Amino acid sequence: MLGAYNSGGRAILLEVSIKSILLLICFEPGQAVEPCVMSRNTAFYILEGEGVAIEEAERAEVPKGSIILIEPELERQIKAKSKMTVLAIQYS
Repeated sequence: MLGAYNSGGRAILLEVSIKSILLLICFEPGQAVEPCVMSRNTAFYILEGEGVAIEEAERAEVPKGSIILIEPELERQIKAKSKMTVLAIQYS
């Protein structure tokens, strides 16, 4: 499955199970996962590029190799500063 992911980037659905969802998301500079709240734990692993991660009011630079862990029910957003590839894992 290939498609837009919250109006920014292109997402490839890698796997869906009862306990997890794996997505590969490819961003161009300036694209973003728009602010949203998920009902599952979410982990983002930055495979390439760099960007900014925002959780609630906390903001952090995320270069290649960064791992971001976000608990359920917290608002989060990721913005690409360069071409960026992210592995997103939602799990319970």
